[in-house]
Amino acid sequence: MLRFATALIITATIVIGGVAVPAEAADGPGGEVITYSVKVNYPYNSGEVFGTVNVTADVLCSAPVAGLDVYVSLQKNGATTATGRSQNGGQNYLSANAAVGCVDGKYQGVGHISATFPAGFSPSVTGTDAASVLRDINCLVAGVRDDESTQADTVTVTARRLH
Repeated sequence: MLRFATALIITATIVIGGVAVPAEAADGPGGEVITYSVKVNYPYNSGEVFGTVNVTADVLCSAPVAGLDVYVSLQKNGATTATGRSQNGGQNYLSANAAVGCVDGKYQGVGHISATFPAGFSPSVTGTDAASVLRDINCLVAGVRDDESTQADTVTVTARRLH
């Protein structure tokens, strides 16, 4: 039964904005599993810092990992206008923010997350890219970070402890 479940996880795919992305999986000691989920929120015209457009990328792990690195870029009309990066170790959550002065246009958030798993897990290091949808921003209309427009597609990656 356990081998069937493992095979099922390894072959799973995740849909992000209409594109299927294979889920990564690996084995570790004792069959212990750590998963992490990545999301890049939709860019929004900040109601918190007037006159800026913000985007965040977040990673949440099911257990603390040796290291997390989150890089996020804010793109306007296809060009990178701002970037942000955060790093930590021994934690299970990390977020990074990118912000730029607001100019009307089409914005998208793009994130790259890498995780270093504890000793004995495979893969030992993995990287994942994710992106928000393209979004029209009108600088005269303030957004709110937790409105429904910040809901994002999520990518999930799995690492398993080697036997």
